[in-house]
Amino acid sequence: MVVDITPSNSLLWQRISVVTVAYNSSAVIGPCLKVLAGARHIIVVDNASTDDTVSLVRKVVPHAEIMHAECNLGYGRGVNTALKQVTTEFVLLITPDTVVEEKCVHRLLRAADLWSNVGMVGPALTEPSGRNVRCHDAALFHRGRMSRSRDGEPFPDGPLCAGYIQNAVILVRMAAFQEVGFYDSNIFLFYEDDDLCLRFIQKGWTLILLPDVTALHIVGSSSLDDNKKVTRLRYYHMAWSRIYLERKHRGEVAALIMGTRSVFRFASKSLAALVTFDYVRFTRDTARLKGSVAGLLGRSAFHSKARQ
Repeated sequence: MVVDITPSNSLLWQRISVVTVAYNSSAVIGPCLKVLAGARHIIVVDNASTDDTVSLVRKVVPHAEIMHAECNLGYGRGVNTALKQVTTEFVLLITPDTVVEEKCVHRLLRAADLWSNVGMVGPALTEPSGRNVRCHDAALFHRGRMSRSRDGEPFPDGPLCAGYIQNAVILVRMAAFQEVGFYDSNIFLFYEDDDLCLRFIQKGWTLILLPDVTALHIVGSSSLDDNKKVTRLRYYHMAWSRIYLERKHRGEVAALIMGTRSVFRFASKSLAALVTFDYVRFTRDTARLKGSVAGLLGRSAFHSKARQ
């Protein structure tokens, strides 16, 4: 006889709080929160949105606690603000462009209960087209020895102990957060999940991917404020954050080497884009160049020029 050990909805949401961070996310946050409306504890951090994100949240989940930031804190700082208010055993972190069914949350919780050393457990991700997203990887500093072409890599067919799990949607044990610490507040965007995964593993916590549990991820749509300014912001911080992690985990010399290489690389790419009149590439690569210079010099990610 098969025994159903799935917890009731009441018990599920007694143990789990839901946290998301929004920035001009009105186009996607509705479906995200609608399927999780049964959660008792929902915290939405609004990073000073200028659209109707807040009014939509109030309409879909009236009982949610909305924390209003005076400016765009970035993802990690936004989550950290909410985590200080969490009192439940687990927290479900989810970006506004992700939809995870309640039954999938049950499965994540079941895995966390099965393995007491699991600090973070996440589902596989799929795009609206049905294509699987590779949301797991080796830990950041092990990837240099691996091929970055993953087209021929088979998807796992059972629970996988990973070095990295994309944080689009994850169930995290609060005891692990309390031991390891929250997201690095020095990072504005990008690689904050890599850093968190590294620190979890360093403290002996396991990261588990459940490939037979899936969530829908509308890639790159947590904010639909898509323009040249956002493009520059994204690529600036992508370059800055990578150098920052090199300095944090490997030291100043490693950061100097990576930063110098990045400056020369993106200066060359910017020049090539300029002479070929490729404005899209020029915008992207000059942003990477500026982020690399700032990272190399050790500037803050929250420096005024980094927010422009």
